[in-house]
Amino acid sequence: MDAILVFEAGQSRSRTSYVARDGTVIASAESAYLTITINDWVEQEPRDWLMCSYIALRSIRESAPDVNPVAIAVTGQARLLLLLGADDRVDSALLEEDRRATLEWRAMVQQVGIEKLLQSSSIVHEDSSSIAKLLWLKKHQPTNYSSAQTVLFGTPDYLAFRLCGARVTDATSASTSDLYSLQTDSWATHLLETFDLRTDWLPEVVPAGTQVGVLSPAMADSIHLSAGLPVYHGAADLATMMQGAGVTQSNEYFCFLGNSGWLGTTGLTQQADPVTGLLNLRRPDQPGLMVVGQTLMAGGCFEWLKDKFGPAEEKLFEEAKLTSDELFTALVSEAPPGSGGIIFLPYLVGEQAPFRDPDARGGWFNVPKRMFRSELYRSVLEGVTYTLRAIQLLIPEPEHDGEMVLRLLGESSCSPVWAQIFADVFNCHVDVLKPASDVVARGAALGAARDLGWCDRDAISADWLHIDETYLPNSDRVEIYERMFTIYYRLYPALRSTYAALAGKE
Repeated sequence: MDAILVFEAGQSRSRTSYVARDGTVIASAESAYLTITINDWVEQEPRDWLMCSYIALRSIRESAPDVNPVAIAVTGQARLLLLLGADDRVDSALLEEDRRATLEWRAMVQQVGIEKLLQSSSIVHEDSSSIAKLLWLKKHQPTNYSSAQTVLFGTPDYLAFRLCGARVTDATSASTSDLYSLQTDSWATHLLETFDLRTDWLPEVVPAGTQVGVLSPAMADSIHLSAGLPVYHGAADLATMMQGAGVTQSNEYFCFLGNSGWLGTTGLTQQADPVTGLLNLRRPDQPGLMVVGQTLMAGGCFEWLKDKFGPAEEKLFEEAKLTSDELFTALVSEAPPGSGGIIFLPYLVGEQAPFRDPDARGGWFNVPKRMFRSELYRSVLEGVTYTLRAIQLLIPEPEHDGEMVLRLLGESSCSPVWAQIFADVFNCHVDVLKPASDVVARGAALGAARDLGWCDRDAISADWLHIDETYLPNSDRVEIYERMFTIYYRLYPALRSTYAALAGKE
């Protein structure tokens, strides 16, 4: 059986998959690697990305020995910084969470002002800024800075280089950095020149899904594949997820429920306000924008709920012979829509969007003496959903006619109950695609699949999407949730100064 081999180097592990002609993920395996954190430094060793990809490849070979890889596609995390020398990396990759360049960021803002920085990248980076990190490297690691030949911005860039020697990045990964101008669709060399930084080492920018070379004989021998296999550079994982969900126009949205939650759309020309925490990124496969926002706790709130209240429900677990996921989902389904007026604010670790506030904290609002614990539990899922809807309201109006469709990419916490809550809160058609990891693999394989004639170049069929379930809004529940969402939306502005005071900032 022919398949596309997908290498995905994510935030903490590599996942390798075989994707068949119809979009089915035939086999997949994962291998984890270390993230090194020392104070404000957060790094990964790039060679681990490839090594763990190969370890996972050996696993899927054993589980699917009759599969014949006909192409390779790469995807993974972006918003990192990696200096590449003549033959390999110069040093470890600096991840998005790395905050070593705080002083450099402050100096940048003082020199040119935040407005000029936002005009170039349309993303608020602060001390995770790529430019600030380059300034830090120039000052503290001048030998590495001077000897590097290329600067890369994502794990797909490095994987493509190791597999076929290409020194490229995709348009979405480029736009996650503050070195790329959405206005000119080119590297912001003027900004680099302002800070006396190099401009000679920026990689070529290609559309996601572009073939960037073929598997080299040396690498083919190393990982036991056939030399000459075409290598396709996929987008950063967030954009790959969007592609795998079949989101191609602005009335279609994708929502990922992991520990954090992401909601976004594509096909826009107008940018969102970056001060709200939303990201304006170049669309992966053609001109236009994708706009996404992240709430820091989504499925993480459900995990927190189980951790804090699970011990109190332990006897019920045993009697019902249910897992904690199943039991809490059953209890949530017992509560009425709107949770009896209780609202949960899911800001347990601060918030990124629909507002930026590291001091915001979570909690329940309007809890009466007489209430059921199932109402508390349901309000947690509703609160996360309200937050994601608030992000959707900050995204520019759709530029494509048609009813809103939401593609929900589910992990274990994405139960039928929660999917129906999404349909009712957003008042739209919701398609659930499970598991989310398969959606990413499918999106990464898309460029190769189109070149091979396995799927249409302009649209993705429902068969390729592998929709697990579809949910439609209920008009009675929509009315309840519209009223509850309006109340929820007022709470953060009313509490903002209180959060600051509790954090000792007022």
